Parts: sequence; C-alpha cells; structure tokens
Amino acid sequence: MKRQTNQLNALFCLFLALLLLQTFVPWLGYLPLGVADITIVHVTVIVGAALLGGKRGTLLGASWGILAMLRNLMTPGILAPLFYNPLVAILPRLAVGALVGFGYPKLKAKFSTVVSGATLGTTGAAVNTGLVVLMVSLFSRKTYASLMGIPESKVMIVFLISVLSNAVFEIIAAAILVPLIVIPLEKAMQRKR
Repeated sequence: MKRQTNQLNALFCLFLALLLLQTFVPWLGYLPLGVADITIVHVTVIVGAALLGGKRGTLLGASWGILAMLRNLMTPGILAPLFYNPLVAILPRLAVGALVGFGYPKLKAKFSTVVSGATLGTTGAAVNTGLVVLMVSLFSRKTYASLMGIPESKVMIVFLISVLSNAVFEIIAAAILVPLIVIPLEKAMQRKR
C-alpha cells in the first residue's frame, strides 16, 4: 500500500512538472491564436486525474487553475484580465480534475478504457469550456465588454463564438489523446505494482 501511495505521489509530481512546463514554455500547453488560446493542457490534467484518482485529480485541476491565473498575471494577453478572477481561472479547472478523477474508475467499471477515456476526455474539455463561459457571464461580463470594445448586451454572443471555436478542437483532441495516453500508462503502472 505504501509503495502504491509513493508511486501515485511521484506520478502526481511528474504531472505537476508537466503542467509547469506547459504553462510557461510557449506553445507547449497553450497555442495562441489571435484573441484566444487553444488549450492542450487539459489533456494532461484529464490523463493525470484518470490515473491518480479523485483527490489527486482535484488537486491537479486546482494546480492547473492556479498556474493559468499566474500565467495571465505574468504574460497578459488581451483576455488576461478575465482570468485574474479565481472563479474564472481556478474553479472550472478544479471541476475538471474532480470530475475525471472521481468519475473515471466508475466509468471504467462499466466500459472499456478507450470508451471511458474518450468520454471523460470529451466531458472534461466541455466542462472546462462551459464553466469558463458561465463564470465570465456571471462575474466578468463588464470586463470582457470593455476589453473587446463591445456593448455589454453582446458579450455572450461574441464570447461564445470565440470560445466555442476553440472548444471544438479541445474536445476532439481530448477524446482522441486521452485514451491513447491512458492505456499504456495504466499498463505500465500495473506492471510496477
């Protein structure tokens, strides 16, 4: 049991190191495309949460949110002020880690690793996008309107068009990559036990 705990803690540290690299090394975790970035960091968090379980997955998601907030504070882009709010930056990412970490074992008990990974990859990416949109609409509507120079009544339309165009890529990437990464890592972890 202690060996398994040590293995999971070491793996958590490895995923945290990957998050740090993806956050602060250009083009590794965020692909800048005009106004918004396409995020690929979510794949790391979803894979990590699936392998590490609920508690560590939630912590990994929260770490992603804190790093996203720091990234926007340190290298601000046009939409960076939206992510100064922890409800926009941290809460959606924490939710992704918790959803996948607690949901993956339950889903895997009923379905194959491929189906479970693809389902939670898709769901995790969609939850992140959906919660970011919800948090911006609730807490950062005026900020977004002033940043984009649009009336506040048009915020949701403009923001949804911008975010959903990225979300399609992020969801497809997660649905394909998560099972491809989880399957060999799970096999390697089982051999080490």
